[in-house]
Amino acid sequence: MTDRLLLDEHFSPVIARILREEGFDVVAVLELPTLRKSTDRKVYEEAVLLQRRIVTEDVAGLRSLLWTTLSSGEPYAPLLITNPQRHSRHANALGALLNALREWLTRPVRERRPEEWL
Repeated sequence: MTDRLLLDEHFSPVIARILREEGFDVVAVLELPTLRKSTDRKVYEEAVLLQRRIVTEDVAGLRSLLWTTLSSGEPYAPLLITNPQRHSRHANALGALLNALREWLTRPVRERRPEEWL
């Protein structure tokens, strides 16, 4: 069993498509018309409903929502935070990001925390 991922708006749907073709459950915000140009809160709330972990570079906005939700005891959407300097999301450099996501997705789920860094 692997996490179901929701790629935040700054990630190309191409990443989601490639990973889906490899058998991973990944969808991009840009593939969901109801989430395009949405606030962090809307994306976060939808991820909670869909039971998906959000892959993001948005440390400030989404991290704050995660920790507020965790402290309330309500259902939450875990985060997988990426560093754009380490894993570029640009079309000509997707290989490293894809490899890092593949490696992370194949780790045992029992080792996962609400906030993970890639």
